[in-house]
Amino acid sequence: MATELVQVLIQMVHQIEQLTGDPSVDNATSIASGNEELKGSRDDQWMLLFLQAAKLMETLYTLPSGFVAQFQTCNWAFISSLVSDSKVDPFVPFSTRIHELLCDKYGRLTSHEQRMRSASLQHVKTIQSFNELRPFFHALASQHHAVLAGYTGTNMQECHLRDATILNGSMTMKAAVARLEHSLLVDFAEHEQL
Repeated sequence: MATELVQVLIQMVHQIEQLTGDPSVDNATSIASGNEELKGSRDDQWMLLFLQAAKLMETLYTLPSGFVAQFQTCNWAFISSLVSDSKVDPFVPFSTRIHELLCDKYGRLTSHEQRMRSASLQHVKTIQSFNELRPFFHALASQHHAVLAGYTGTNMQECHLRDATILNGSMTMKAAVARLEHSLLVDFAEHEQL
């Protein structure tokens, strides 16, 4: 499971780098439309795959950590620890890397956007743009900043997105399962049934 998730996230990073015009990306394989979002039915399938990978990450981080012990052994690949520094560490976790790329492409979330948008992908069935994943990756990338700010006394702003706290595994198992069941219902239900 973790290997497949890593492969999808690598592809996501690559496609976002193409969109942002990162000079380290081979321009021969860049998207023909330049800096536009992905277009076409095949690209819709990529966006759906990226959404499902993000939903899998949300599921894994919603469940209490004791119930997904195997995933916790590779947690470092997805979310930074309290002591990591993405500017000097040789490996930057995927949530931090994707968050920074999305900030380069779309800008940082404003305080108004943080109050109005949800970090959860629970009610999302499709996405048209990487911009729609920005609140989710912002919440994952900034998950430990408030804790770290408390330890160091720095003035780092806590993530104020709705539902951001569910991503830290603090829900009870019963509440987490109920939330995941509702998410599955949303994913598989037709629009008229909701």
